[in-house]
This record gives sequence, structure tokens and C-alpha cells, in this order.
Amino acid sequence: HGLQQLVAKNQTYTKAFAAFAAGFVALAPTARALASFFIGGNRKPGPPSTVERLFKHAAMAGILAAILFSVPLIFYSFAAHAVYQGGSARTVGLIATLLALVLSFILRFPKAFPFVNRSSLAQTYAARLARAYLGASNPLRRRPEGANITEVMAGDDVASIKNYRPHEAGGPFHLINTTVNQTIDFNSQRGNRDRKGDVLAVSCLGLSIGEDYHGFWADPVEEGASAGQKRPHAIDPILRTTGGEHPLIDEAGNPPQRAEMLSLRQWIGISGAAIGPGRGETTQLGTALLYGQANLRTGYWWDSSINEVSRDGFPQLSFVRRFLYLLPKLFLPQSLLIKEWTARYPGPWERHWYISDGGFFENTGAYELIRRRVPRLIVGDDSTDPTYELEDLANLVRKARIDFNACIEPVPVESLAQWAGAGLLGPDQRACLGTLEDLKPPKDADGNITGPSKVHATLFWVRYLSGGRRSLLLYLKSSVTGDETADIANYHSTHREYPHESIADQFFEESQWESYRQLGEHIASPVFKNPDWFWSIPLPIDPAIR
Repeated sequence: HGLQQLVAKNQTYTKAFAAFAAGFVALAPTARALASFFIGGNRKPGPPSTVERLFKHAAMAGILAAILFSVPLIFYSFAAHAVYQGGSARTVGLIATLLALVLSFILRFPKAFPFVNRSSLAQTYAARLARAYLGASNPLRRRPEGANITEVMAGDDVASIKNYRPHEAGGPFHLINTTVNQTIDFNSQRGNRDRKGDVLAVSCLGLSIGEDYHGFWADPVEEGASAGQKRPHAIDPILRTTGGEHPLIDEAGNPPQRAEMLSLRQWIGISGAAIGPGRGETTQLGTALLYGQANLRTGYWWDSSINEVSRDGFPQLSFVRRFLYLLPKLFLPQSLLIKEWTARYPGPWERHWYISDGGFFENTGAYELIRRRVPRLIVGDDSTDPTYELEDLANLVRKARIDFNACIEPVPVESLAQWAGAGLLGPDQRACLGTLEDLKPPKDADGNITGPSKVHATLFWVRYLSGGRRSLLLYLKSSVTGDETADIANYHSTHREYPHESIADQFFEESQWESYRQLGEHIASPVFKNPDWFWSIPLPIDPAIR
């Protein structure tokens, strides 16, 4: 109302806002001191305070949420006063209100559900990835009509992930890792304070949720639809224990019959959806509001086709709770957007799952491979890690131990020397492998990097405490060791964060692109100069530890 009166040149409101602005200026030093406290400009000597960190975390989220929540309220209030002209144009205002209500009712119909996903950046991001990566191997791109790189054309995508089978032609078997976000418990509706999500790995065969739940893609629902078409599919769940709960089984024991089938580019786009309200364990109300209002949404609401009322554990509803439950069901698109903005994600236990970047759960991609006990793993850690804290590796070690009872331990230096003496490691490979500390560059007392790293790679054993054959994990870290080519050395000297520049930079120049490409070749070439060594190292068999 005050903003509307300012537009109407009301002198009383003009003076009030002027006084408010003067008071704000007077409080600027206090605001600056508070900002310095929360941002942490001058770090105190000694270890950081856990209490102070938790207070800052909660306070910043609360302040940010309050500020951001007020923005749309002020906007809608101003728009209402402007349309009604402060109450002097009721007819025009009522017409505008009626149109808004009609639009809201149109968006509530089931056929309007795609608006939730199509109004986000997920489609644009998926199209970019399809043009850049899938289109690069599309033969039709070599024709004149393929010169337009701004549009996705036939051959740039695979209409159904079920039909994406490069392994049948000698290629790799691809696993696409995403995160299914869960910030509230299905039964109690209370907040989830730990991981706030679980891994969702998708392939042409089916999908895996977390460590226990799996399912195969079945046949398309529509008669006459081929397996490669993007049509709703049934899912055949895999039961680990008879009678146990499963996100792909309803209360009557029926699996999904019309689960949404996405294309290859959509799943890849979701897997790389690094910006959005749903961020796994880092999800906060304040940031969810921020990304939601700016429409920086690259996640996806996936339809599992199993309603929450059909799930085991759905609570009995009173009349009031039944009404509160029915209202968001009548306005499904609006309710999903509100859930996305307010960071209320149900996980895989309601009909619509909010899925986003797999890195929000585990960023190296090795979690699913360890769950499957793949005997030999190659992990490329190219996360943004300018201080070389190896946070993603630590997260993998922690989750593997908790979820799979698997210990990831560095291979002893003595074993490397023994393998080199036995001819299993050549001189090139031995020179490339070091300890975990060798991966980190030296630092001074203030934590500033003073030189290059010694090596780019190290080896780990993955030892399963339940017994069985170990896995061998080769860990490659994005780093510079001082023996890079002249162009990489020049780029590093002029861009000190390289090779850990922020992913916020989505537009690479030629020098930037070539520096990262050449560094990858520089790291991998000596390691795999003789590729047989990694597969020749014997894998011990450990007894079960009780």
C-alpha cells in the first residue's frame, strides 16, 4: 500500500519512506558489523567454533528466508493496490482478480502438470547438453541442416532411456546418478535433518534407490508402443525381503503401472542439475526461496504413478487434515511449486519425486559402483576444491562405510614398491602414484598454497567387512604438479584457482577450454600408457569380520 501511495505522490508516505531511509543510513555501521560477523571477514586464531558455525548457519537461513519471503508478498500487495487504484477502480480490479482465478483453475488440471517442469531451466539445460555432447556424435550434424546448433535435431537424443544401450555395440554400460530429495519424513511429516536425500541411479535396465530398493523397466503401457518410445512404463520392483516396504510398491502390493519415462537428455540434464532449490543435505529454506524466485530451477518432479494414499503407512486423516490434504491435490502444479520453494520434498514415498544433481548426494559417482562391488574402479575427482580438502573423497569414504560396511583405505607404499619390483607397475605408472598427502599441494601456516602437488593419482583398497574379494580404486585428482605444458602453466599463473574455478562460470573461452582438456590428457596419459597394469594387480579375498 505504501509503494502504491508513493506512486500516487502521497506526501505523508513520501515523508515516512524518507525517514525510513534516513534511519537505515544511520544504522549502516551496525549492519556492516553484523555482515562482517556472518561473513567472517577477520578469522580468529585457533580452531573454528562449532556453536558459532551452527548459529551462523541457522541465523543466515532464517534471515534470508524472511527477506525473500517478503519480496513476493510486497510485489503482490503492490500489484493489487495498483490494479484497484487504491480502491477507486473496483471494476477493473475485480476483472483482474477473476482472470487470475481462472488462470489458477486452468493450471490445476492434470494436463497442466508439465508446466511445473517446462517452466524451469531443466528443459533448456537438457537441450544444451544434448546439442553439445550427444549431437557431437550425430551423423546428421554433418549435413547442412545440422549446422544450426541452437536447436535439438533428430539423432541428438534417445527418446527413452530404456532404449539407450551402447554396451550392446561394445560401448560402456552407463549409470546416470541423480538425487531424490527428501526433507520431510513420510509418516510423521517432520523435518529430515541428515542427508535430506538419497541416490537414484538410472540405466536402460531400471533404477536403484539408495542401497536397498531396485526395479526393472517393464513394457510400455500403451498398446502398440515400442520399447524405445517415451511412453509411461510399468516397473517390476525387486524385493529384498518379502513383505517389506518399497517405494515402488503400494499398500496392496501393486507396482507402478504408469511411471514416467524420460529421454536420455532429460536424465543427463537432471544428473547435472547443480543449481536449484533441492540440494540434498545442503538444502535450506532460504536458498530454496532464492533459487525458486529467480527460477534457477534445474531439478525435475518425476511421476512415479503411485499415490501417497495408496502407500503403506499413510496416516488416518481427520476432517480438517483431509481438507488440508485435498486442497494441494486439487491444485497440484501450484502445490509442487510451493513445495519446491519451501524445500518440502517427500523423497520416493509420494507420487512425485523431486530429483536433482547426483552430486548433492555423492559427487564422485563411485557410490553406486561400490554398492555393486565392481572389482576395479577409476574415479576422476574434478570437483571445485581450490583448497584441496578432498571433501568429495571423504564423503564417499563415509557413506561407503555407513551404508555398505566397506572401508576405503590407501594402498600402502610398500605394496606399490612390491608391485613395481614384480613388474606389475612400470616406471611411468609408479612415478604417477603417490600417497594421499602427495595429492595435496604444500601450504604455509595461513593455509596459502605455496607450490604444486607431487602427483595426480593414488590407489585405494575397498575392503568389504562382510567378506569377499576387494575392489581396487584408482583416484585421479585435478591438480597441477609443475611439469605441465607452457600453455597450462601460463593459464594457471593468470588464473590462480585453476583447475578449480567455480562452476558458476558456464561460458568457457578457448584458452580455458583447452587448458582443462590438455590437463586431463596430461594427467591420464602417463597413468594409462600401459593400460594393462591396473587389471593385472591381484585382488585379495578377505574373510568376513564378525
